[in-house]
Amino acid sequence: MALAADHGSVVFQSRFDACSGAQKRVLLELAQRPTATIYAAEFRDAAGLKGSGGVQNAVAALVAHDLVVRRNSTYVVADPFLAQWLRGIAQS
Repeated sequence: MALAADHGSVVFQSRFDACSGAQKRVLLELAQRPTATIYAAEFRDAAGLKGSGGVQNAVAALVAHDLVVRRNSTYVVADPFLAQWLRGIAQS
């Protein structure tokens, strides 16, 4: 999987760069900790967002761009290779 994530890094970087700051924070948090409670204060605080409206707007945009999906009531990064790439940049 690491090799596929490396090959997609240019595409991943482009998609990530097109996101707003709030969208980036939500993506980075979801890559590390998918959650069913995306609007809870715990997630919002971990993502560094001040209000639930910021999370709601970011999630709506990420879902519209097929970057985030809901699987079995849990919000996750849609592409597992993108999620792996995001975890890598979060650690650097």
